Amino acid sequence: MVYIRQKQLAGLHPYKYAGVDHSLVSRYILKPFYNNVAIKCFPMSMAPNADMPPWVYWSFAIGLFLYQTFDAVDGTQA
Repeated sequence: MVYIRQKQLAGLHPYKYAGVDHSLVSRYILKPFYNNVAIKCFPMSMAPNADMPPWVYWSFAIGLFLYQTFDAVDGTQA
């Protein structure tokens, strides 16, 4: 499985992510939590985008669908 072709690799090296978030919640709550607490829960050797067997992705999709369905049905009964 090839995600990036050889001829496109040259353009990947100078790329730099430049997302901007000016919210106070992000600055004072979320980023400190991510950088000081959440990151310590995972070993640095853990790959962030590891390949998984297809059944894992299907179980995520089914779980999300069921969650949304149950939430919607619960909302209509209330």
